[in-house]
Amino acid sequence: MLCGQSGCGKTTLLNIISGIEIPTSGKVKLKTEKIAYVFQDDRLIPWKNVIQNILFVMRVPDISKARRILKIVGIEKFEKTKPSKLSGGMKKRLNFARALASEPELILMDEPFSSVDLKTKFSLIEFLKELLKNEIKSALIVTHDPEEAAILGDKIIIIGGNPSTVKETVTPDVDKFNRKIDYIQNLTIKIKHLLQVL
Repeated sequence: MLCGQSGCGKTTLLNIISGIEIPTSGKVKLKTEKIAYVFQDDRLIPWKNVIQNILFVMRVPDISKARRILKIVGIEKFEKTKPSKLSGGMKKRLNFARALASEPELILMDEPFSSVDLKTKFSLIEFLKELLKNEIKSALIVTHDPEEAAILGDKIIIIGGNPSTVKETVTPDVDKFNRKIDYIQNLTIKIKHLLQVL
């Protein structure tokens, strides 16, 4: 997890890692070029239906594989639906599906739970935990929300300052699949404190 206050350069860093932006100095070394990016906004193709949106990002379009991915993300009944007819939560699931469809070794996620209501957000967090357990090899998730970091982070990197630098790294001693509510609450408080003293 990459955690920091708004405007500290989290999205810029993801863009550099993905190759969208070129750094003014320094280098990013990656072990893979198979990267998918889940953006803050949907980036769905409005005139294509759900399954067409998935087929569009596949190196070799494969409808049976696309349908299997739709089943994994739980929107298989909406394959003929246009994005404008989907709820916010279903659009996020479709974004995850498109990322999986490119068979990445690394998924970059920029505020993946933004612009959804609280109930949908926590439903998506639990859903993403399942994807991280069973489908996603590796992910770098950006958030400004300490609670999201406390729930999902294996390693939580706090960045901030001007210019932005790594201020602290928090490595939870309980894996994300076994964290109890009190552990998450205490970790959230710790991350909040680190963000406040930047």
